Amino acid sequence: MTEKAMTTVGQEVAPISPERAEPLVITREYVDQQKRSLVLLQDMVKDILVEGRDYGRVPGTPQFLWDPGANQIFGGFNVFPGHRRIISHIEDGTKISIVIEVPLIQRHTGNQVASGIGASSNEESKHKYRYVKEDELGLWGYTEETATSL
Repeated sequence: MTEKAMTTVGQEVAPISPERAEPLVITREYVDQQKRSLVLLQDMVKDILVEGRDYGRVPGTPQFLWDPGANQIFGGFNVFPGHRRIISHIEDGTKISIVIEVPLIQRHTGNQVASGIGASSNEESKHKYRYVKEDELGLWGYTEETATSL
């Protein structure tokens, strides 16, 4: 009796035998087509995202993608995030660390097509508490000049 492969949403997937697998053949045409496809996908993302709503800057950080932007991209690729899975969670009294994986599910088939992994720890400098006298450095550790220039 053989085991049947299942998708993350419980759909059965027919296994591919080694005899049926086709080798990837790289040709100049294949590479050119992949480049054109990537440019089209990048253009789609640029067209659907709006700065200040979907991505931008928070004072003291570089520009980054916000949740609304991620949701726009999900819609553009016709996928949605599945249930997040905790891969690792460490909490030992001094350190808190977590690693999470989130699958991306294709809307029409229900198949997982990708996943994203993220990690965070209280040992990252952005999470550590820093004592700063308010009269020395005004706004949350920034000088007035630095805070207005961010």
